[in-house]
Amino acid sequence: MSIPVRWPLAKQTIRFVNNEGEPKDRGNDQDPWLAWISFSRPHQPYTPSEPFASMYPAESITLPPVSDGEKSAVLEKREGISEYKLRRMVSAYLGLVSQVDDAVGKIISHLEKQGVLENTIVIYASDHGDYAGEHGLFEKKGGISYRAITRVPLIVRLPRGLPQADQGSVFEEMIESVDLFPTLCELAGIEPPNTVQGRSFAGLVAGEESYRHEHQSALTENTYNKSLATNAYRYVANLPGTQEDELYNLEEDPWELKNLINEPAYSEIANRMLRELLDRVVKASKPIISTGGGWHDHAYDLDGRIDLTRSGINPN
Repeated sequence: MSIPVRWPLAKQTIRFVNNEGEPKDRGNDQDPWLAWISFSRPHQPYTPSEPFASMYPAESITLPPVSDGEKSAVLEKREGISEYKLRRMVSAYLGLVSQVDDAVGKIISHLEKQGVLENTIVIYASDHGDYAGEHGLFEKKGGISYRAITRVPLIVRLPRGLPQADQGSVFEEMIESVDLFPTLCELAGIEPPNTVQGRSFAGLVAGEESYRHEHQSALTENTYNKSLATNAYRYVANLPGTQEDELYNLEEDPWELKNLINEPAYSEIANRMLRELLDRVVKASKPIISTGGGWHDHAYDLDGRIDLTRSGINPN
């Protein structure tokens, strides 16, 4: 049975693809176009429509493991959240995920029906994750440097005519959100502006055997802490006076329940990751700079030092 479209945004996207606006949304029908479709779910309020609201009965939910030895910020936020409430929240969250999946499927099906799917680059990603029972939490309360928040879905579908890896390939390389824009530019044959902080991973999805991303780690920054993750470990540097730093072995402890920062056996790893975290933060480039009352595009070298001559500034 076909499930009807439950998202007005999906319907509006189909209208845009058809160029049915008044005046026409895209101008000339043959012009290249970009559609940025930003679904507001899954997100609170957790109110999926039917049939999605009934897809995942609360009593059938398997909750992730938790620990009473986790950091105080987690334990404080966990207080008052009963298992029953958590099951209901996760049930609704999964319903919203399926509802978005259905809407995306309708858009893809329409692209195929219109004969433009094989001439369209499709990227599915998210700005951040949410707790869905991890650490006994939901939403983003209790710290936002965990894998549940920072590891987001990323699916890339290339059209025919572009070199690409085998369908269904799964890659383990570290990719950051800032890498999406330069990747789209390269795939579309557009030179990215020099204000871009990320690095294109077009070579990865195109199946180039020699591809290697500049960074083999992912940096997360927010007001209260900064985090660096590799495939094997995550280091979290917290503000002094708030709580101690954190180190998790992601291979042995994928749910990030045991902080190893004070374990002597991990001191070398902790020091190495802290050093890399500091390097990444120091070398992170700003989008723009302002000098002499005017605005200039920034132009940073890969080591983080600004090239003043390329920014229109006389270094003398």
